Parts: sequence; structure tokens; C-alpha cells
Amino acid sequence: MPAGLRVFAAWPTHWTAFERAVAQARVKQLLRQETSEWLPASQLRFMPTTAGGGAALWLDADRALRAAQREGLREVVLLLSCQSDLSEARVSQLQREAALFTHGTPKAGVPAESAVALALSHEGWPTLADAPKEPLLLHRAAVMQRDKPIDTAGRVNGQTAEQAAQQAVTAAELTLPEVAALISDADQHSPRGAELFSVLVSQLPHLDAAEDALVAGTVWGRTGPTAPLMLVALAAHRTEMTQQPCLALSVDDPVARLALVLRPPAAAAAEPTKTTS
Repeated sequence: MPAGLRVFAAWPTHWTAFERAVAQARVKQLLRQETSEWLPASQLRFMPTTAGGGAALWLDADRALRAAQREGLREVVLLLSCQSDLSEARVSQLQREAALFTHGTPKAGVPAESAVALALSHEGWPTLADAPKEPLLLHRAAVMQRDKPIDTAGRVNGQTAEQAAQQAVTAAELTLPEVAALISDADQHSPRGAELFSVLVSQLPHLDAAEDALVAGTVWGRTGPTAPLMLVALAAHRTEMTQQPCLALSVDDPVARLALVLRPPAAAAAEPTKTTS
């Protein structure tokens, strides 16, 4: 059992402070109920977060895991996030902001609803004897910022996403040709699709776009802070099924770009972070 559980949450950016507080209080209540039999209340900690999106949340979790590892603590980090744009009021708001996919705004986002929870531990976490499988290994994420939002009019520049992909592969001590799959939260109707295509052509030309690349944003729409976290979960499933390295690349955010490599346990390498997602 973990010696502690640190919880980070990212709520929809359009929620009011009151709505976020209500959600946080409800999560605290549920987790205290679920962990009461095996975790002292003092070791269940709800962390303040600077997260405005999933990439920022991931950086907060990374810092917490590294601190726990330095201190020799057997802690688990739990990341929680949700997004909902399906209410009548929210759809109307998006339409007023020209942020709703319609015939008049064909490059805007498709509204969606999503929720995700990821449990992560640092590489010093012992593998449980009765665990059904070994945890996958996540290498250090590369998080970069575009110089301007992706939806800004003009030619699409994929340089930031390309650099993030290269940095993530380097952190895993791999070469680009060793990456067996690419999973992204890009869509196909906005500039994010062109950005992803730029990465495939310049960095991963050996991948078959139909067989080795999954463009998840075409399925789940614009999912806000949950997008990078769902992407990691999806890439973890792909890695588990194929037992080959997979690159996860998040481009859903207007500015932030996150990339990381997942590998099966047998391929342990530089600075991994275990995940029990």
C-alpha cells in the first residue's frame, strides 16, 4: 500500500470559482470514504495546483513524484480532470465566442464531455507480488509553448510540436525510428491536424499514418484539460497491447504542447515514471 496519496485536479476553465470548489469538495469526500480503511487521513493530501490545463497539471505531478523519490517516500500521485461542453448554456456560449464547430466556423472545436483519472508512482515504487502485470514506464515529458495560439490565422507552424516529440524521444534514450506508434489528440478539421502531419513527415516518416498513428481528437472532440491525460491512458493501452514504444503527443491546447514516450517494462531506460493507470 502507498504511504501517501497526493491528489491534483484540473477543472474546466469555464467553471466559476464556486463550481470548482464544489467539485473539489465532492472529490475529497469520495476519496476519504474510499481510502479510510487503508490510508490514514493525514496521508491523503489534496494539492494546490497552478494547472490551467492538462499539460500544466502533468508538470505539477512530475514535480511531486520527483520530490517523493528524493525523499524516499512511497507515494502515489492521482491526477483527476473533467470537461463538459454539452449543456445548452455552454454550447450557446461557445457559439457566441465563435468557438463552436459549425458551417460558419469550420475550424472551431467539437464540444465534448470527458473525465479521466490517472494513478502514477515514481520508479522506486516496488512491484507488488500479486499484481496482474508490471506497470508501464513513462519517460520524462517534454512540455513546450507555441509562440502564438494554433488557431491564429496564417500558415501552420509545427516546429514546437516537432521539437517536443524529438525531446521526448531523446529523454527515453531512443532514436526516432525506434518509435513504433504515435497517438495524438489532434483533429482533422483544424490546424492541429496539419501540425500533427508536420510531425509525422519530418520526425516519424517510417510510421504508416493509417496503421501506426491514431488521431484521437477526431473521436472525442475538444476535451480541454482532460486531453493530455486521456491521451496518456490511450497510449498506455497501445503500449501494453503491442509491447512497443509509443509516443503520445498532445496538441489540443491552443499553446501548450506535451510529448512523452511510453515503454513496456522489459524496455526500462532513462528516468522512467511508473504508471498504474
